[in-house]
Amino acid sequence: MRKFRLISGICFAALVLLPQLAAAQTCSARHKACTDYCAKTFKDTAGPCPGKCATSLNNCKQTGCWVSDYENKCGYKKG
Repeated sequence: MRKFRLISGICFAALVLLPQLAAAQTCSARHKACTDYCAKTFKDTAGPCPGKCATSLNNCKQTGCWVSDYENKCGYKKG
């Protein structure tokens, strides 16, 4: 029973932590994810969607917060 609890705890921790590790951790990585989303979803590489990504990147590099129509999250490294 003790082994089962230990294994369950490890699995739970992995499920909680792994998505956070895979997410963009820097403003530049978040910008790439944003422009990739624009290209894939809207087939847009020069219109309003990438423009919003650029605006969010500038804000993120100053504050560490990514603010857009889809996400309002702080804690990014300003690189």
